[in-house]
Amino acid sequence: MAQATLILATGKRGTAMLSDAQIITLGQEAGLEVARAHWSHELWTRTLAQCAYVPVAYTPPVLTFQDRYFSEYVSRLDDLSLVVTLGGQPVGLWPLSVVTAEGQSRLSAQGLYCLPPLWVETLPPRARARLVAKCKDLAARVSETLGADCWESQSLFVGEDRAGLADWPRQAMMAGADPRPDLALYVDLRQAPGDLQGNFRKSFKPLIKQGLKLWGAQVHSGTQTEDWAAFQALHRRVAGRATRSQATWDCQYEALTAGHGMLVTLRDGRDTLVGAGYFTLSATEANYSVAAYDRDLFDKPLGHVVQHHAIATFQAWGLPWYRLGRVSAGRQTPKERAINEFKSGFASHSIPEFVFTHRGADAG
Repeated sequence: MAQATLILATGKRGTAMLSDAQIITLGQEAGLEVARAHWSHELWTRTLAQCAYVPVAYTPPVLTFQDRYFSEYVSRLDDLSLVVTLGGQPVGLWPLSVVTAEGQSRLSAQGLYCLPPLWVETLPPRARARLVAKCKDLAARVSETLGADCWESQSLFVGEDRAGLADWPRQAMMAGADPRPDLALYVDLRQAPGDLQGNFRKSFKPLIKQGLKLWGAQVHSGTQTEDWAAFQALHRRVAGRATRSQATWDCQYEALTAGHGMLVTLRDGRDTLVGAGYFTLSATEANYSVAAYDRDLFDKPLGHVVQHHAIATFQAWGLPWYRLGRVSAGRQTPKERAINEFKSGFASHSIPEFVFTHRGADAG
């Protein structure tokens, strides 16, 4: 196999705990060269276009949002995202960061569990498996250098038709990492419209029919809209406070106007905004992000109608999959249980995903 190189963007000055020299040395110990070069969102996006399936978690707008959001809750968040090259050609993308909070640093993906590298479609399976092993080795070495007793990663659905686990979760299990199974709720948009709607929970169908008569719906994407400010105000009013910074709302609005997001709004007969939902987009996947609904109308079908219009739009655009969300294992609050029950009423697939805890000798 040709020399694999991890490109760390010029201008990223290491982390609070790791110098550039340390990162380069750790890469060499894992059998990977770490080089500083200029890469931009344009390179990242161009490489994404060569991947067979792109979870929204790997798109620049979502990574930027996560960075802005979690930076508000930690002492420091250092971006170490890497472009993996083989023989000088980009073959993979690895969102990676170091989060420091309360004096402790840990590996993450912009504040969340570490993500596996995402590989271009043309990368041979054997080369992919070897690169996954080296990347996991590097992650384990970085985590140990940070002084952490463990690090956590997650697997994501990547639209694979073949049976069996992808390289990252398979190797994690083989190495003895502790798995926690979760469920990801998806809608397969490749179905015929009638079959797709036929999979909705039976009790939802009359509610959708009722809501279509009550509310006027509009879909926004790729253009500016005054409804975004109204949506933000509704969210603040329903929550009783501003739950996050203006910078994160601005980030989502930038994605919306650039066509990387979609907003569905509902208005009553007096043209008052009564509900809205925002969704993030990649070339192959839509993702349910955030919604707000008038509390005085909770006995009316609002969320059902937003989901109906969103799913119909995604299908019309030719997207193959819609990710409703993830159901984590373990005890849930009544609110979490109600939200998950609502989402599952639209899902056609419940797909196992895993969160892995990597420790000690088995960390890689």
